[in-house]
Amino acid sequence: MKYLFLVLIASITFLSCNSDIDLTAPYEDITIVYGLLDQTEDIQYIRINKSFLGDAPLADMASVRDSVEYDDSDFISKRVEKWQGNVKLDEWELKDTLVEAINESIFYISGITDPLRKVYYLDEAIEEGDNIEYKVVVEIQNKESVFATTSLIKNTSGSISNPRSNTVGNSSQRIKFSDASSTINGIYPNYKFKWRSEIGASLYELFLEMDYVEKVWESPAHEAEISSEVKTLKWFLGSTETNQIAQTTSQREDLEKSINGELFFQQVSSSLESNPNITREIGILNNDIVDNHYSTFRFNLVIADEDFGSFIEFSEPSTSLAQERPQWTNVTNGQGLFSSRLKQQSLDVRMDNNTMIELCIGQFTNGLNFCSRGASTDPGDLDECSCDYLVD
Repeated sequence: MKYLFLVLIASITFLSCNSDIDLTAPYEDITIVYGLLDQTEDIQYIRINKSFLGDAPLADMASVRDSVEYDDSDFISKRVEKWQGNVKLDEWELKDTLVEAINESIFYISGITDPLRKVYYLDEAIEEGDNIEYKVVVEIQNKESVFATTSLIKNTSGSISNPRSNTVGNSSQRIKFSDASSTINGIYPNYKFKWRSEIGASLYELFLEMDYVEKVWESPAHEAEISSEVKTLKWFLGSTETNQIAQTTSQREDLEKSINGELFFQQVSSSLESNPNITREIGILNNDIVDNHYSTFRFNLVIADEDFGSFIEFSEPSTSLAQERPQWTNVTNGQGLFSSRLKQQSLDVRMDNNTMIELCIGQFTNGLNFCSRGASTDPGDLDECSCDYLVD
């Protein structure tokens, strides 16, 4: 692990006969590697690019693929190796493909207008284990070997305790964001998301996803349906750091994040369009768990190991007045990040009755026409929350 300070030094000499200033330093080919290994994924993607320098505008240079991508003939090898201690257990040459790059992904490069990027991938299964590490090695003609090493975060079943996944025989898990009187008194309960830290984890990002069926009708009478589409509302709940990075089972710790219910309804209200010709059915029917079970929520944990956590920290906007800031890398003879992350989920979680009623007719969301197909069979639910009420 090392911190690289990129400092621009401009020497300006004032001469009476020449006022031109050249701020372009000699070109240096720097290999940039980004990869996050996750044993819950079938394919591991790795980005391999190079730095570029020139006098043209940044966007113009970045739009030229040769400026940021190596040609296939430049590579001697690009591979991932599996090690246990000093013993190499296996190695795989990386394959290449084109992927669509969005701004939020590690495959996005500012300035390139072509939506497709060449990336490299490994489609072999990877596994955690005692003293097992994975090493990416990039060998390029006439350059030092570029490499980085990471281990995997341990993935323990049942780490999320609240909410747990609903399953056959255990379908009682519900999220409560509202009391019966929340709209009247303006007081909403806190819901605590709870989990246990994993070995090797340093940072957790929390996401809640809500599934619903959006139907578009010809008129507010909701008599003639035009379209029906399953949609998902995604909500970032924030992040939580571990107090220590557990190295053994005994060092794992209980973590939690409390979210006030009012924030949920405000998030839904600000994310969706109020339109009398649109109705939204809460959840997706899943009779495999239990009859009339409408799966509504997915709770997702995205877990970063120590290196990935440090990279996120150093990538955040600086609050300092100083213009120089450190650039973090764990890649030897190059720059970037080769690390691990892990995704854990609680699936098929329902919302409780009061939350459903508040979503249907509450102060923040009453104009969004939410309804429930299961409302008539849930004791205590109001008729106004039934989808039959909205259609009739």
